[in-house]
Amino acid sequence: ERIFKHFALTLGFFTRVPLPEFLSRHLDEDTRLSDAIIFFPVIGVLIGVSLSAVWVAGSYLFPPAIA
Repeated sequence: ERIFKHFALTLGFFTRVPLPEFLSRHLDEDTRLSDAIIFFPVIGVLIGVSLSAVWVAGSYLFPPAIA
């Protein structure tokens, strides 16, 4: 459960997606981010792969300059 909270916190930090209250109520943000630092590369790779997939899918539908 704690690992999931750190993963969700890192995802929220990178993407600015609002977090539900139960994930963010116990510790201050600096302490939580220092504990969640191990997930920064994972989230970066996931966001990069997903945005690349969106671009590839878009390039099939539209010219690459628009995609």
